[in-house]
Amino acid sequence: MDKAIETSEAELERIVKDKWTNSFRPSYITAKGCMLPCYYPEFQKVIDDFEVFDSDIWICSFPRTGTTWTSEMAWLIANNCNYEKAKISMFDRIRFLEFKLERKNQRNPLDTCVSYYYHAASIMFSGSLEEYCKLFLCDKGKSVPDEEIRILQDHLSFESMKKNPAVSGGKALDFVKETGPKKSAFVRSGKVGGYKTEMPQHFIEIFESWMKSNLEGTGLHF
Repeated sequence: MDKAIETSEAELERIVKDKWTNSFRPSYITAKGCMLPCYYPEFQKVIDDFEVFDSDIWICSFPRTGTTWTSEMAWLIANNCNYEKAKISMFDRIRFLEFKLERKNQRNPLDTCVSYYYHAASIMFSGSLEEYCKLFLCDKGKSVPDEEIRILQDHLSFESMKKNPAVSGGKALDFVKETGPKKSAFVRSGKVGGYKTEMPQHFIEIFESWMKSNLEGTGLHF
């Protein structure tokens, strides 16, 4: 029998209101079925009218699923592996819509949940991992020479990314983390399966049941 999490709407609303609001994000609204910061209407037209081009490269991912790695890799490939220019903060080289709008890559949902919990807690979420699990569950073509690929792999290694201030820090991240109750490095662990030492066993079983039911036929396996 599939396991499921039974959390009332009132309980979810309580967690959001009590654990995931502060002066930076005081409340939320629902827009097109998504929970977004209350100030979304102020710039909705800007988003709706955003001009796009055929040459644009879009990185659409759930937070903490490898967005930073993918962004750095895509930028370097698109810019002929210009490592000197890559020393400039990523936030000055790549446009992040989520700084104004809360918006899945193929990463295990359990690892994603734990990673996103630490990220959220370092910014503003004040609840427990179990409370965060409840919220979480409710819901080409440029060739690169072989020699450049080896350099790129080294640049994108976990240790290199963790030490690179252009992708793991800067004023933008420092600003949003000022009010966070839990201090955690932006490039935090980088270990597949790290959720096993962090997430309560009963939530692991619920996640596994959810994945079995919702990923059937997608070709995704974890």
